Amino acid sequence: MVNLLKHSIKSFLIGLTLFILLISHAAYGIQFTELSKQVAAITDKDLALKRLLEEKNSMDLWSAKERGQYFTLLGLQQEKLALFEQASKSYTGAIVNLETIPVSIELIEAYINRSYMHYIKTNDPAVYCKDRHTALLKARELKDAEYLAKSLTSVAFCFSDGTKFREGLALLEEAAAISVKELLSVNRKAMIYNATGVLYRNNQIIDMADEYFEKAYSLWESIDDRQDMFNLAHSMVATKILMGRWQEANQHVNILFELANSSPEFSDFYFFAHYNAGLLAFKQKKYLIAIENFKKVCL
Repeated sequence: MVNLLKHSIKSFLIGLTLFILLISHAAYGIQFTELSKQVAAITDKDLALKRLLEEKNSMDLWSAKERGQYFTLLGLQQEKLALFEQASKSYTGAIVNLETIPVSIELIEAYINRSYMHYIKTNDPAVYCKDRHTALLKARELKDAEYLAKSLTSVAFCFSDGTKFREGLALLEEAAAISVKELLSVNRKAMIYNATGVLYRNNQIIDMADEYFEKAYSLWESIDDRQDMFNLAHSMVATKILMGRWQEANQHVNILFELANSSPEFSDFYFFAHYNAGLLAFKQKKYLIAIENFKKVCL
């Protein structure tokens, strides 16, 4: 009788202990929304990544969608630190979790993000375009205008060579039509114009490339997006040089220096400003000016 009572008490204690552990886990495990707010407030990239990794075990408390969002956030942080292989694995973790629930913008984003990691690692369309095509299929299923336009723009780069150029343009035309009909953001419209310009440039149709770069630049200028303005001005120096429009090329070089002067947070602006100034001078056979700028690039 005593032994039976002891066994019952022992079983009860084991069950009680497990219950307390479970309650403790639930009490002290952080919610994903709170974690994401904490990470957003951390400016140091290494510390932000450390904070995310500290809470990896908290995923047991989260939904599949939240786990997917966690892996995406983790991948983005790893990407900022150039940990591309780890970021790719994190995006895969996001996809695995998000594929268990109805299609979502988070799933589409995860496929696009992983595609970019494959692009960086391989630069092989046969590798990185698979995820882009999947993202587009998911976007068409979801019928979210913003992500459909984003996916169309992403896939268009998979058709940039001469044999498939028109297919790529057709995708961008569809994206542009959606952006107008659905009143998408200025940034999304600018990205579509920029992608169109890149496709034309890759196929040596320089005047059309320049036209679309100008459209994209005007849109980014309207919202004072200085990084994208700088990137477009950099692209347009090259197109103006190819067309022999020296004065316009010089105007864009001046824009590069103006943006570098007014945007000290972008430390590489001066590098590219001097590079473009040197390139323009070299093409015009102004060799002393070219040497002067190229020297500053090498500092």
